[in-house]
Amino acid sequence: MSLIGEAALSALFEALFVKFNTSFDLKLNGGKQIRKEIEYWEQTLKNMHTVLSNAEERQIKDQLVKFWLADLQDLAYDVDDILDEFATQALGSKLMSNESQASLNKVQKLVPNFCTVSSSLHPTAIMFNNKLMSKIKHITKRLKHLETQKGILQLIGFRVPAKMVANRPPSTSLVNEAQVYGRGKDKEALINLILRDGDNDGASGSKIIITTRSSNVASIVKTVSDFSLEKLSDDDSLAMFVHHALGARDFSGHLNLKEIGLGIVKKCNGLPLATKTIAGLLRGRMDPDAWKDILEKVDMVLTSTLPLPQGVFLTRESFLQQHPLPSSPFKPCCSSSSHHHHNNNSNHRRRNHAFSLIQDSAIIACLRANRQFPLRSSSMSIFNMIFADQAMGAARAAVSGGIEVLEIVRSTPGVFEVLKTLVKEYPTKAFGVMILPLTVMYLEILQVGTVLNVEDTKTAINAGAKFLMSPATVKDIIDDVQDADVLYIPGVMTPTEILSAYNAGAKIVKIYPVSALGGTRYISAIMKPFSHIPMVASQGITLDSVGEYIAQGAISVVLSDAIFDKGAMSQNNFNAIHQLAKSAALQGKSAVER
Repeated sequence: MSLIGEAALSALFEALFVKFNTSFDLKLNGGKQIRKEIEYWEQTLKNMHTVLSNAEERQIKDQLVKFWLADLQDLAYDVDDILDEFATQALGSKLMSNESQASLNKVQKLVPNFCTVSSSLHPTAIMFNNKLMSKIKHITKRLKHLETQKGILQLIGFRVPAKMVANRPPSTSLVNEAQVYGRGKDKEALINLILRDGDNDGASGSKIIITTRSSNVASIVKTVSDFSLEKLSDDDSLAMFVHHALGARDFSGHLNLKEIGLGIVKKCNGLPLATKTIAGLLRGRMDPDAWKDILEKVDMVLTSTLPLPQGVFLTRESFLQQHPLPSSPFKPCCSSSSHHHHNNNSNHRRRNHAFSLIQDSAIIACLRANRQFPLRSSSMSIFNMIFADQAMGAARAAVSGGIEVLEIVRSTPGVFEVLKTLVKEYPTKAFGVMILPLTVMYLEILQVGTVLNVEDTKTAINAGAKFLMSPATVKDIIDDVQDADVLYIPGVMTPTEILSAYNAGAKIVKIYPVSALGGTRYISAIMKPFSHIPMVASQGITLDSVGEYIAQGAISVVLSDAIFDKGAMSQNNFNAIHQLAKSAALQGKSAVER
């Protein structure tokens, strides 16, 4: 998942606020309940807008904040869509009203003066309200969830006073020599390079001087001998840093910041761009704690590369160039070519919804309702129906017990029909399918011919699955779901498998079989080098160990027999399954809150 830029999100919020302010007709025609919901949206989004700067900084090292920002962005797009629908309907109602105004006036003449007709009672408006009310309530529910998460993540609202935001000086080709630090020898060498007579090298004519930061570019378009700029000296770096951070010549007026500033300059390692840009982050900020926070951030950014989708990487240089821009009308311009892809936004939203449910509930219930004996083909159909009904009953019992996320093993008879029914009955839950290798498929699967994992994937997606799992990583599935609205959770075991799956495009992985690998101790150990990769623990997990798995770093656990007890399943004791699911949901909630 790519980093969410404050520029793009802030610009989207500003556009929403304009729509809120110009939606007078919307509020008049929307009905009392809808007006109340819209006003809540506006106020809550304004509160969240104040924490965007803090969230953007923290998402680099806090995966939960990054996912919170992604969910907020998705929600903002949904709000934008709803407001557009209102505007369209309001315009249509207005046109219809104008056409019927003449006949309406005739009727109103016969009605006493104290009787008035409300525009919200117009049949079209009533139908429109009923149609959108479910969408509106769903958005409100998601907004409240994000508001709660904001408090849990301790995101801080911060507004930079206007006097602290310095305006950029007008662009000019003139150089202020007082602001040039070091480079005396470099200047002389470059002048000699430009003025050098071509005949001295046995060549004729002029030379084209090309400047670039890439040695590869220099080697391709080479016209003269390379001249590489060296790093700045410590003294020159410090002078540049103090000028851009404090607007001064030294730390004499800010001795409490000197030691921290020296540490920042040292970590910039003589790189002018890093030194200047990070100093710009501190411009006008005299709080030592803010400087210490930047000191930690410099160490992280300058020693790592930030991964983005499709093998693209945000280098430390490009991060430093884009990150410190102040919130202004011009900042969104830098985001237009970055990580903003509205066309895939709907798919992105559903993947994030599934991830949020997995993370917030901490429980994935795994349902396996398959027969344990071979059947003749003549009796297969009726037994498939029986086991499909069993799966349906068990799934309903689990959901009624509080389960938010449920996967059905592919070998379950009628798995896709069960999935379709569950998706229709519980649209806010997340249902998925465990895709199995062909070698463990059951009789009814193998008898219809070769069934490929990719085909199962497509069928599951068409049936409404919000996520897919597999006991191992299947590269074909990763490729297939890149542009689909489904989250794929591949099974991994070793550090090599974890890294390979993540680099292939997996957003989250399943550690399997975790109990055989060491249980919570293995999760704790494997999370240390891979803390940036969300992990689900699976296999042999009991209800009383859920909290420890979450405490050691897993974002969720897969529970199978702990919810769908074999004895209860064999007797179709759905009440027992309901109680086990209720206990599991409470365990997950308690673990997340801790």
